[in-house]
Amino acid sequence: MRVGPELQIEYPVAGAGTGGLLFGGYIDLVGVTGTRVDIFDFKTDTPPEGDVEREYPQYAEQVRAYGRLLDAAGVIDGRRLRCGLLFTADGRIRWVEPRPADLGESGPKVRV
Repeated sequence: MRVGPELQIEYPVAGAGTGGLLFGGYIDLVGVTGTRVDIFDFKTDTPPEGDVEREYPQYAEQVRAYGRLLDAAGVIDGRRLRCGLLFTADGRIRWVEPRPADLGESGPKVRV
């Protein structure tokens, strides 16, 4: 399946994770434009009152891992990567910033 300018739901990803383990899953929603790739993972948990990365670190890492897998597959291709967690209880997106080590000169460069 090729990611295009339209939205893609349940986008499959797989690749090597840390320690060489296979990591796979489905990204709930991916949007790609000429300059940006947006990744959203929907969550039904209670929305965080504070920093999402502190309250749900496993979810922040999950959406970052999806970004790394898309980058390894060549989907990011110099575009800006945005990773969001959409909590269905309030419909708000909490953005998760890529780690500084994941950023390169032309945009996110992630290491798998």
